[in-house]
Amino acid sequence: MRRLITLILLAFFAVALSLTAKVNTGQVAVFFSPYRIDLSLNLVIAGLFVGFLLFYGIVRAVYVAIGLPERVREFKLTRRREGAHNARRASVMALTEGRLTRVEHLATEAQVFPADGLPAALLAAMAAHRLKQYERRDKWLQELSKEEGEVGLAANLMAAEFLEEQGRFEDAEVAIKKVLAGNRRNLRAQQVALKVFKASGYWEGVLKVSRLLTNRGTGTEVDLDQIVAEAYRNLIARRSQVIQQIWQLWRNATPRELGLLDVTRAFVYGFSRIGAPSHARALIENYLKNQWNGELVQLFAEIFYSQPLSTIKTVEEWKIQHPDDPHVLRALGLLHGAIENWSESAASYERLFAIQPSPEIAAQLARVYSRSEDAEREAHYRTTCVALLLKV
Repeated sequence: MRRLITLILLAFFAVALSLTAKVNTGQVAVFFSPYRIDLSLNLVIAGLFVGFLLFYGIVRAVYVAIGLPERVREFKLTRRREGAHNARRASVMALTEGRLTRVEHLATEAQVFPADGLPAALLAAMAAHRLKQYERRDKWLQELSKEEGEVGLAANLMAAEFLEEQGRFEDAEVAIKKVLAGNRRNLRAQQVALKVFKASGYWEGVLKVSRLLTNRGTGTEVDLDQIVAEAYRNLIARRSQVIQQIWQLWRNATPRELGLLDVTRAFVYGFSRIGAPSHARALIENYLKNQWNGELVQLFAEIFYSQPLSTIKTVEEWKIQHPDDPHVLRALGLLHGAIENWSESAASYERLFAIQPSPEIAAQLARVYSRSEDAEREAHYRTTCVALLLKV
């Protein structure tokens, strides 16, 4: 429809022009002394129009000729950009399909255009790592790690994870610290940092990252608690010769960390070894006030075995509230044996054996009755111990 309307308008314009030219009788005189040229006005108008078209055509041709090299360059750049984009897209597919060598080849092709070349280089580094071509992997990541923004973050994060898998823990620690320096809130960075710091033995960093992950509610709480307890055990072991350092470590611990059984146990051992038994005792007593744990009672008896009278008094108070707790009964049997109060020791072990019969408790009873010179009971529990071991 548009074309038809255009043709009608052109025909109308041609007819109007023809009619106008027919009635236009004007003349144009051109003087070139001593000559004179008389021309029809219609011819002059037509000549000017044709001359304008020729002039425009010449100027347009010159402009096109001048801009031709630039357009050629733009065309070639567009082709390279499209090639780089296609190479990056193909490298993703090749990595997914497991064609790892092809990934590196395609990534090399994509380097002509940075917007595609940088992500493709990350894929190439991943492929080289899977091929265990660590030198090629490091070569890909070396330049990428210097980039600003997301590319540099991804390269350093990838390097940290790969180096940890390779067993180069110190290098992995350096790489992940670069990531955390500017991206502390990055969840993936925190998860990788936790793994790297744990592998490298940087337990101070493990505690910091564990607290961040706990506050964010990510990961399994039980796993994080175990990692925190492991960190404290190692830190306390390293500071076992310096009292002030263990005190400082304890002051810096969060209430939640001190509420963990394994962390409390680690500090109890630490304080008892450095000559601060009173604080170790207070830690156990405070913990048991807030939440009961029989294992801690048994630990209490083992640590303060050399102070049996005061220890027995404390454990007896706990027994009032937890009369049938196996750990309390075991602790009392041990402590009464320390002061050679064999009757009380036997009574505790007898009660324990009634709740949890085992070869170990039977052997303990045989030993207690041997010390108290009760041959009949000793023989009975020796026989019972053998029977339980043989399961007859």
